[in-house]
Amino acid sequence: MQKWIRRIIILLLVIAVSYQFVCIGKLGREVKDFFNTVFETIEPKPDFGKYQKATVEIKVGKKGGAGVICKIDEKYLYILTADHIVKQSGQVSIQINPKFSEKIKIENLDRKYIYRDKRVDLALITLPKPKGEFDYLPITERPVEQGDRIFTIGHPLNFHYTVTEGIVSNKSVIRKHNNRDIVYLMISSPSFSGNSGGAVVNSRGELIGVVVGIMYIEKPEGFVGKQTIFLFHMTFAVRVEDINKLMEIKK
Repeated sequence: MQKWIRRIIILLLVIAVSYQFVCIGKLGREVKDFFNTVFETIEPKPDFGKYQKATVEIKVGKKGGAGVICKIDEKYLYILTADHIVKQSGQVSIQINPKFSEKIKIENLDRKYIYRDKRVDLALITLPKPKGEFDYLPITERPVEQGDRIFTIGHPLNFHYTVTEGIVSNKSVIRKHNNRDIVYLMISSPSFSGNSGGAVVNSRGELIGVVVGIMYIEKPEGFVGKQTIFLFHMTFAVRVEDINKLMEIKK
């Protein structure tokens, strides 16, 4: 009888210990999942594939730049770009990247679909929606802060759909445009010809600006070296406040 009692007690102890290990393992997984969730909330992993799919190529005559799809409804794709791209004379063509099919090229876009804010160098293209599914980058509703990590997506020097990284250097710098003092974002991500009109995206994949210009110092007089063009280089972008104004006008 005592043997059976001892065996039952040992069995109960084994079950209790096993249960504790199960609970500890479950707790460990829950703690790990909790911290993974926290870190994803603080600094999510950038979805570069989506950023690139939401980026378009725009050609006007022989020149061009980038654009970003910022909204989609039943009728239109809403594409933001720089006004200095679309104001040029010539036919407007747009190349977009659907999620699950080949690139689509829209030739000779009717300019009635283009809304311009010349004041800040911003334009909105309301492209009649082609067949297919498309990615877009939503306009952020979060405040933009100095030091925020950002990415730009464009076609610098014909290196198409290129992503560069930087920070918000200054969230409200004054720069002359059309003889007016305009407030822009200044970012440290380098930009070149082909970046204009491209997205400035925060680490959550939200649109916080559109690239419209650069500031640089050319090589000094007498400098020997054909390769070095930019010795100091910062990028300017239209702010969310001005993007939202143009979107409201369209409504």
